Amino acid sequence: MKTITLEGDYVDPSNKCRETVQKSYMACVCRVISVDEQLKISVVKLVRLARACGKIVPAGSKCGSKCRILLILYAINFLYISCIFIK
Repeated sequence: MKTITLEGDYVDPSNKCRETVQKSYMACVCRVISVDEQLKISVVKLVRLARACGKIVPAGSKCGSKCRILLILYAINFLYISCIFIK
């Protein structure tokens, strides 16, 4: 849970956390996050966790009430990858 808490920096997930995420359909998990849950967890960190575990949430997906952040993360990822290949 430390990985996705609102307070503090992102913390690398434990092996047990990674295993759980890898068995989950993260786009579905994102869709069902309630407003109350968003008061306890960071949706941005949740998306980052999913990505770190190879379970990328598709760009434009609804994740809690913040689907725009996924578009921003997609754009950042695209720019990062583009910069790597341009060099």
